[in-house]
Amino acid sequence: MSVRKPNKMTRGLNTFSLLSITISIIILVIIIGIHIYPYRLLEVEDPVKILTPLIRSGEHVKYETSFCKYTNLNGMVSKKLIDDYVYVTAPKMVSSDKGCQTIQGFMEIPKYMPSGMYKIGFTVEYQVNFFKTITIKYYSEDFNIINEKD
Repeated sequence: MSVRKPNKMTRGLNTFSLLSITISIIILVIIIGIHIYPYRLLEVEDPVKILTPLIRSGEHVKYETSFCKYTNLNGMVSKKLIDDYVYVTAPKMVSSDKGCQTIQGFMEIPKYMPSGMYKIGFTVEYQVNFFKTITIKYYSEDFNIINEKD
């Protein structure tokens, strides 16, 4: 019985197969690493401080947020009023420098919001790479809305 030597074509296919499998494994490890890497983007002091705890419908509620940002990425921020009703605002692109800071902001309260105790829910989304979006949620202290039409 004789043993056949592999010809050039067989050796080339074996080398190509081994190279393809190796590259696929490397790509798979990179993609898995991107998904499980623990990104540290933003830390917010929770709850956000409300500066105007009693307001009327149609006015602005003012708040103060303290946070530390660890990236230069811009985030999409959306705010929502939370009670028995949920009122969501359109997301806005925000940017700030790396580091810790305290900012004051406001949210307009629609004239049709009924009276009650509310809080603001903040959602910040960062697109850290092609495959992954990180969402950070935090909330404000409670505040009271008075609607004189109620």
